[in-house]
Amino acid sequence: MSQHEGPAREKQEKILKVLFIGFAAVPVLYFAVCVVLLRRGFRPIHPGFAPLTPANYNILRIVLAVISIVEALFVLNIRRAIDSGNIFGPVKWFFNQLTESKTDDMSTVANFNISIYAFCVSVAIYGMILFLLNGTIIDTYMFFILSEILFLVFVPAKAYINKLIAVKENSVQE
Repeated sequence: MSQHEGPAREKQEKILKVLFIGFAAVPVLYFAVCVVLLRRGFRPIHPGFAPLTPANYNILRIVLAVISIVEALFVLNIRRAIDSGNIFGPVKWFFNQLTESKTDDMSTVANFNISIYAFCVSVAIYGMILFLLNGTIIDTYMFFILSEILFLVFVPAKAYINKLIAVKENSVQE
């Protein structure tokens, strides 16, 4: 048996899936429940905890949307690079930062996924910030949906894990 097979590997893959569920479902679900509970406590004249003028709110919303789009493009570019096996540019730098240690393959996969999931959760956090500032639900849920879409791009299936390990091995050899 190689290091890529066996019961230990299967156990690590299950742990990775639990990690995925913990990062993908729990924070966004928690934020959504908070939004619903906080929204019920709002009076119609009280739009948020720290209401901004409409102009300032729109500027902040646009800035956070642009940041979210840049993060989404970066995450999608990382996934595309992993699928193709050809890592270059900022994705190569990001990947090398996470794989330069001599840890085992599944630890590298877990560290890499945790970093990617942090990008995905940050998009949901931006939506929560907008809600807490002005109480606008539509903007909030748009960020939550984008966050969940990004999570779905990185579902830890066996094929994805094997591609990630192959990319790690190729980057170590270079």
